[in-house]
Amino acid sequence: MVIGSIGHFFGRLIQAAVARSRETLADACAVQFTRQTSGIAGALKKIAVLAAGSRLQTANRHEIAHMMLGDVDHFSAWFATHPPLLDRIRLLEPYFREQELVKLKPRVQAAAEKSEAKQGPAQRELPPLEWPGGSVVGAAVVAAQSASVPPAIQSGAVALRETFARLKEAVRQPESALVMMLALATSRQQALRAKQARLVANAFGDDVQAAVAERAAEVQALPATSHMSLLSLAFPALKQLTPGRQQTLLQTLDALVSIDPQVDLDDYCLVRLLRMHLLEACKPRSAPVDGQKKLPACRDSVALVCAVVATHGADDDAAARRAWLLAMNQAFPGAAATWQTLPLDWQAAFDRALDDLDGLMPAAKEIVIQSLLGAIRADGVVTPAEAELLRVICASLHCPVPAQAAF
Repeated sequence: MVIGSIGHFFGRLIQAAVARSRETLADACAVQFTRQTSGIAGALKKIAVLAAGSRLQTANRHEIAHMMLGDVDHFSAWFATHPPLLDRIRLLEPYFREQELVKLKPRVQAAAEKSEAKQGPAQRELPPLEWPGGSVVGAAVVAAQSASVPPAIQSGAVALRETFARLKEAVRQPESALVMMLALATSRQQALRAKQARLVANAFGDDVQAAVAERAAEVQALPATSHMSLLSLAFPALKQLTPGRQQTLLQTLDALVSIDPQVDLDDYCLVRLLRMHLLEACKPRSAPVDGQKKLPACRDSVALVCAVVATHGADDDAAARRAWLLAMNQAFPGAAATWQTLPLDWQAAFDRALDDLDGLMPAAKEIVIQSLLGAIRADGVVTPAEAELLRVICASLHCPVPAQAAF
């Protein structure tokens, strides 16, 4: 028993030390994959201000302590499985001050008390729909659950939620995720769908083509804001496909999108993000690192990227020009800038511009992102197209989505 207790003591020390180092890496990976710091930092702040914190009231909780988001018990510094909460928050938000928790505490406690309160029967039977990155749609579904909404709309909201839940489960398997990506790229126009069906059948066979047609009908019933959420959920499964199948998928998606002479913005963002993530997954050593370029060397690329964002977020050419000039003045103060209307075939040039900007120094990338935020907010309205483009740009530049861009 004495020898066993000694082994247990040192085993716990080793477990805690390894867990602390891995928790720091886990926080960094969360920022890398979500492209934003506010989510994990906000969760840690809530743990810090709530009296219960992340404690577990169950036996044998020490066996899983290293797998939790925070400490499950009051550990000493030697046996703690997580670094101190304040240290973890400061790594994510260097300008964070402990006094901020005092202001946050009343709001978090009020929200916790509200969530614990009993809800009405309708809400208990039909919980709000969880849309990753689609809070507006989720709010609409919750609103449709109220008694003042006609039964037909309520049933439509239920069907919408069930469809998204079913598709969310489908993208967790490699082959069904492949089918989902092809369904997302399928056009709503009947004439184009016939041509796309032949391309899919030639590349993957008739069985996959039939599955894509079935999924396309379900996908098109969902709002466009949910498409990027499905894409994000599908990445882990798509990375399990063989390299040859991944390449065939990318080539087929390019062919599906290029059938339409005017490429839809949603289709472009889908293919761009998918190609980038799959290529980096196949060749992780080829993933870009921090560049050395300075901002003036990429002026033309900055101008084009700002023009794409301004054009897709404005109702007319004059509004797009104003947003673009605002962004360019923020990126290059005092420099002359001449607006050029965006051509119809902007996608290839936009790809080259993003690849060029990926070679910028980190500080220069931050200036570009802040300039784009200025263009997005120029008219006081953030459209889904602008939010989607910003996420694609941040991913292409290997930067997190700024915390203030919580659209």
